Amino acid sequence: MVSQEVMTYVQRLRSMGYAPQAIRQNLLQAGYSVQEADAALAVSPVAARAARHDWRPLLFGGIAGVAVIVVLIILLLPSGIKVTLTTQPQQLEVRAGGAITFSDALSLDGDAETITLIHELVAPETGNIIDTVEETIPATSDSVRTTSRVTIPSDVAPGRYLVRTTARADGAEAEASFSFKIVPAPVVSSLEPPSSTPLIPTTPEAPAQTECNDFDPCTEDTIKDGECVFESMQVCCGDYVCDVNAGETSGSCARDCAAPAEAKSTQTILDEAQDIAVSDVERAKLMCGTLAQRSDADTCYDTVARTSGQSSACLEIGTGKTRDSCLLYFAIQKDEFSVCAKIDDPTAQSSCYSFKNLNELSQATQA
Repeated sequence: MVSQEVMTYVQRLRSMGYAPQAIRQNLLQAGYSVQEADAALAVSPVAARAARHDWRPLLFGGIAGVAVIVVLIILLLPSGIKVTLTTQPQQLEVRAGGAITFSDALSLDGDAETITLIHELVAPETGNIIDTVEETIPATSDSVRTTSRVTIPSDVAPGRYLVRTTARADGAEAEASFSFKIVPAPVVSSLEPPSSTPLIPTTPEAPAQTECNDFDPCTEDTIKDGECVFESMQVCCGDYVCDVNAGETSGSCARDCAAPAEAKSTQTILDEAQDIAVSDVERAKLMCGTLAQRSDADTCYDTVARTSGQSSACLEIGTGKTRDSCLLYFAIQKDEFSVCAKIDDPTAQSSCYSFKNLNELSQATQA
């Protein structure tokens, strides 16, 4: 099976007017077999024009062919250390001013001394990072479990939020996230202590209170010494906090304990992100960020980039080789050579610039 990059290379040379024999000889010099060279020429739909005896296009073509082979080898080589991360919240609702506690489960394939965990509190609708917590833990074994905590600002608006965790170990990265609900902090009314000075009754005496009601379902209303006293209840149906330990459920208190939304499958999120990418690439990238597995998120970002035609989505990919492959796609297929400077791998970057030089030579020849 001839690779897409080689087919693209052959199509470009044939569209520039090079004879099939010259292209075939160039592929053989670049290290391809006779069968691969013939197959590449057979599947190329562009009709050949008269050969132009110019050694410069053949030279650039040879360099580009070798670069393609090297890039394919580099992209197929396995990376060193690999990190897998999953996070699990201990509660799904937190009051503003409180803290969300969750467990981190990491698996290491390789040797590392420490693991850096970066926790970000994110507003999904805007993508804004509200707070960041960073910690470093020892890599004592291939499987590491730890408990983390992120404090919620007291002035944050109620709604659904995202905790996104990134694990880094010796250059390898993994990312996981989960969503939860922030509810308003209860307002506790403070009562001034009664004055030690005895009250002197006036004439006529004011009528004593016979009923007290502050219309707050989370306070206990009583009358003491003729005055209304409102004391906050520790467990209350109506404070937007699901007190599971106190027996609150979605059946007994639907206001506090909303039924959890059905989790979407990975494939469903991938399909929805691809559909949305056509009209709203930023929203599609946010959907990719909700995938727990880093490999699934990288696949999602790559699909969004190619579907939307915007290379900026490639920069969200965490795996270096996958990100470089995504950027190289825009250089080869879209002639977007500004991405060459963003490619990390030196060999892949050199290949990108080779395609750029070949494109410029083609334009100069046709001019």
